Parts: sequence; C-alpha cells; structure tokens
Amino acid sequence: MENIALEELAQLMGTRAHMYNMLSRAFVAEADDEFIRQLRSMHFPQGTGSAATDSAYRQLYAYLRRPAESIIDDLAVDYARTFLGVGTMESRAAFPFESVYTSEKGLLMQEARDEVLAIYRAEGLEQTLNNPYNEGEDHLALELLFLCALAKRSQEALEAGDEAAAEACLLTQGNFMHDHVLNWALEWAADVPKYAQLPFYPAFAQLTEAFLREDAALLRELVGAEEDDRAADDGADTTNEAAQETRHAKEA
Repeated sequence: MENIALEELAQLMGTRAHMYNMLSRAFVAEADDEFIRQLRSMHFPQGTGSAATDSAYRQLYAYLRRPAESIIDDLAVDYARTFLGVGTMESRAAFPFESVYTSEKGLLMQEARDEVLAIYRAEGLEQTLNNPYNEGEDHLALELLFLCALAKRSQEALEAGDEAAAEACLLTQGNFMHDHVLNWALEWAADVPKYAQLPFYPAFAQLTEAFLREDAALLRELVGAEEDDRAADDGADTTNEAAQETRHAKEA
C-alpha cells in the first residue's frame, strides 16, 4: 500500500463500500420507491474504461427513464421470475445463493452457507449485516454487504492511521472474494439474462460482474503479489484499470 497515499486510499475504500451497498440492495429484495428514487438521482459515469460497466450504466439509465408508476410493479414480477423462479418452467431461476452454485446437488443451505456464517461471526459482523428477509447467509446480497462492511472498516483504519489493521482487513476481503464470491457469482451473473424479461436486473448483474473483477484485481494490488496466484482466474485486465474503475464508481 506504500504507493498510494493513505487519504486517497481511505476515500477509495469509501467508494468501494458505496458500490457494494448499492449492488447488495439491488438483489436483496424487489426494488421499492426509495431505491428507484436513489438510482434516478445518481449520475451514471460514462467512459469508465470498462465496456461492460459503461454498457450496464447505459441500460440502467435508459430503463429508469420509464414512468415511475410502471417500474415498481414490473420489477417486482421480474424479480420473482429471475431470482425466485416464479412463473418459469420447472421453477428454474438464477437463485442468488452460493450453495446453489457450489453444492453437488445445487441445494440451499449447504456447506457454503455454514462457512460464510462462520466468517461473519469471526469478524463480529453477524448481527451487523441487515437481513430483514431472513435469507441464507450465502445469499449474494449478504456476501456483498459483508464486503461493504469490511471496506468501511478498512476506511476507518486508514483514517486512524492504522495501516496494519487496514492491510489485515484487506487481506480478509481478498480471501473472502476468492473463496466465497468469485467461485460462483460470475456464473450466476451470466445466468440472470436467461430468466429476466426486463433489462434492469441483467444490467445490474453485468455491473456486479464487472465490479467484482475489477475489485478483485484492486485487492490483489493492495495486499501484495503473493495473492496473485490465488485469484489468477478472475479475468481482470490490469490492476491499474481496476483502481481507475473503482474511482469512477464514486461518481455514481
């Protein structure tokens, strides 16, 4: 972390936390009036350097220009179809749970759920994570919210000048990203367009995939080269582009 000023790095952690929080909200439940208002008030950046990110932002901007009264009901139906399997053949969907994508039989509440719950508890964040819908702890929204909480923790450590604590927290994030996010979320994101009928959730899935790739590269850059071999398959182009893309997210 020597090459980045602590103040700049602390701001970057805040930007990461903001992005993770937004992505988590998109998938934890149907969009409500407040979330749509927040999205409409955002400035979606252009020319971020990532074609996938730019495309996702354009799709979201175009969709959010629709009349507000039609968006909420339409998105509720599409959420149920896409993530719950309501109204689909054989109730198939892009179920946003790590267990579904990593267990042998594709079932809920499997080993991945137990593992992430243990990690939340070890970090003292089990009660902090907002889980009003009592979803399994390996739900994508909760895994993203966990990364959001750790990004905030890193920010606070950096603002206090505690580089050792910040680096340890970043290492935890990198490990969690490798062990419990990248091992399934990219495949899940590719499944979302198969079930969604509106562009909203595919755009968010695309944005999530792009951000995860970029953030994984950023974490590797920050915690050291020794982590490179663990996440070599995450598909990010370069760590410099990752830092640039994360800073662009602050404008959102």
